Amino acid sequence: MKNALLSPLASTPADELSTAWLCTNRRHARVSPRAARYARQLGSLGNVVLLRRLDCQVWIRYRIDLAPYTACSVTTPAELTPMTAAFIDSLSHPPWRDLPQARTSIKLWRHGLRGGYVWVRDDKPLCLQWLFCHHDNPLLQNLPDWSGMYPPLTQDCGQVESLLTLPAGMRYPGGAAGPFALAMYRLAAEKGKRWLITHIHERNVAARRWAQRTGWTAYGHVYRYQPDLPLLRGRWYAYVHDTVLPKADLPVVPQAGVSST
Repeated sequence: MKNALLSPLASTPADELSTAWLCTNRRHARVSPRAARYARQLGSLGNVVLLRRLDCQVWIRYRIDLAPYTACSVTTPAELTPMTAAFIDSLSHPPWRDLPQARTSIKLWRHGLRGGYVWVRDDKPLCLQWLFCHHDNPLLQNLPDWSGMYPPLTQDCGQVESLLTLPAGMRYPGGAAGPFALAMYRLAAEKGKRWLITHIHERNVAARRWAQRTGWTAYGHVYRYQPDLPLLRGRWYAYVHDTVLPKADLPVVPQAGVSST
């Protein structure tokens, strides 16, 4: 079933980033923040009615303004190159294949997406991440099981996914994630993006702290509902993307090494 919102949306970045959504893995509907709040309340009620058989996972929605990264004076040692079929094949072998972000990259590549980037230094990969744009909307909205996580992107807004610092990146002085992220911001800005968005699981405290330190702002949640019922188990999912600010920021603590979203 095709989505009526596959084409780039005619809204400003500010409008898009304040938008709430109700989604399944087949449809994406833009709704008011109030409607998203009611849907969230309905989900909580449904969990009670179904005797706790409505599983819910929660991610925090983040955004970052790319205006500061459009200037040529912003420098970083990281050099990003597009992922290749050979690199994706390397992720399917030890020691990478057991890493969730590596498995995600393989699945995205096999689905036809090509927006992955890697930082390679001295023939060793340090970091990798995916950058989605409005051209990827048709493929994102046909992802098996997870398309409801990706409402349509506008031309001015990109989305990053699955930041992974590999062992060589962990040994990079100060950690490779920071320089890599800065290079990704510049790349997105060069591609005409005004904003970047991402989502981080609420339990991934390390990644959330890293996002907070590196300029990302939390602006809502994504709730993913899956009923644990016969005939529906593993077949139907519902998503609420709200614009309710998280209750409190995480305390920032000094930290080096890997950070993943």
